Amino acid sequence: MTRRLHMQFNLRGYEFESVWQRLLFPDPAYFALQEFSFKALHEMAELRELRVSFVYEGNLPSELLDFLNEKGPATLVMRDMVRTLVASTPKSVMGVRWGLSAEEALAAVLKPGYVRVEAAVLKALVREFDDIRASNIEYYADSVVAENESLGEGLAEVAN
Repeated sequence: MTRRLHMQFNLRGYEFESVWQRLLFPDPAYFALQEFSFKALHEMAELRELRVSFVYEGNLPSELLDFLNEKGPATLVMRDMVRTLVASTPKSVMGVRWGLSAEEALAAVLKPGYVRVEAAVLKALVREFDDIRASNIEYYADSVVAENESLGEGLAEVAN
């Protein structure tokens, strides 16, 4: 049995939930990009195929729209999100498919007004991060052991 996962990121016009979010982020889409977490991928040792796609509505910041439409460079937040995704992808994954074909987008019954990001846009960004694939998995595995050990020592000292 082949284990597959499709991650579709919807960069619609998010609404801020609090005042501090409005102060820290120029647009809700940037907040959403920064909040995506890929730690669950660390536990998917049997995962073989991964598909990653993005859809959006037109009400995004102009520099993000430029990137998504191949008219400008990726924003720092977008680059960081994709870098984290690649670094969190297990080595067991034989192939990553980026984007949706036109037929797949139709079958997904996307809400009118949604636009799919072309695979070429994503592949161009991902290419620079190929060398760090699965590095977060190894990094966090070592860190958790060290933190648990030091936390245990600290608790023992407090108890005495």
